[in-house]
Formats: sequence, structure tokens, C-alpha cells
Amino acid sequence: MKFINPFKNSMTHNTQRIESAEINRMLAPDMELVANLWLALMQEHAAYDGIYFSTFRDNYDRKIRQLEMTLRDPLEQVWIARVKDEPVGFCSVHMSYVPSMFNSQFQATLGDIYVSPEFRSVGIGKRLLDEAMNWAHIREAHSLALNVHQNNAEAIRFYTTHGFEEKFKVMMKAI
Repeated sequence: MKFINPFKNSMTHNTQRIESAEINRMLAPDMELVANLWLALMQEHAAYDGIYFSTFRDNYDRKIRQLEMTLRDPLEQVWIARVKDEPVGFCSVHMSYVPSMFNSQFQATLGDIYVSPEFRSVGIGKRLLDEAMNWAHIREAHSLALNVHQNNAEAIRFYTTHGFEEKFKVMMKAI
């Protein structure tokens, strides 16, 4: 499948908050829109770690299959943000059971959150994050976790502004 830039003919706006953004659950007809937003996210992330994120461009079809599975999985959810019917962002979250010797619990994990650059800092990311937190809360998650690249200062600032704090360091080695 060919990558189509969903922001090619993007509307311009001023820096005022966009209250007219609609946040809806992803439906089957939305999967290609979300996959294209996801590729835009991967392109931005390539600036932080080109080797790791460059492999995602070839995985468009795999992303479509993952989104198809998400539609059938009650423990996963994806939301799309639209402004004037144009997709401008998305957010995904999934639930998992964290077994523990003393206190097993459900944890929600933010898979991705992305807002196109021209629609950032107007409240859309916050609204997507709120959807994820509300969904996780209803499912009795005790926390919402996420992974963020250490060089993604803009995302780290967004998350800390909204109450997230670093709890663990995850270290990786390519094999």
C-alpha cells in the first residue's frame, strides 16, 4: 500500500484552541487513515533513532492487520481526532494484566499518540490522552504507562505536563 500524506491539503489555523475537533473510535473504514497517521509518526521518530524507526515504513500492511485485530479485541482501542472531517491525530491504548505475588492488577499502556505538527498545542493531544485515560479507568486499570524515546523532548514535555513521571529505564540492544 502506498503512503499518502494525510496533511497534504491541511487547513491552516491560528494558535487558538480547537474546540471543534471530533474524537471518535476507529472503525473499519478508518484503518487506512490511522495507518497513514502512524507512518507520519514513524517518519518523525526516525529523527530520534533512524535505524530503529526506518524499518517501519515497510510494515504498512502489517499495521493494517494489527488495526484489524484491534477492532476485534475488547482490550484495545484506537481513537481518531478530526478537524473539519480531516484526520489530524490518533491515539491507541491497550489493557494488560500485570501478575504480582501480592497485588495483581490491570495496567493500560498508551501504544501511540500522534497529532500532526500543524495541529499541536491546541488541545487535541490532551483530548486524545483523556479518551485513553477514561477508557482505562472504566476498565479498572491502576495506571497508564507508555514508552517515549529519550530524545523526544516535545513528547516528554507533553507527558510530564499531564502528570506522567519516569518510573523505569528501559534499555535496548539491537540483535
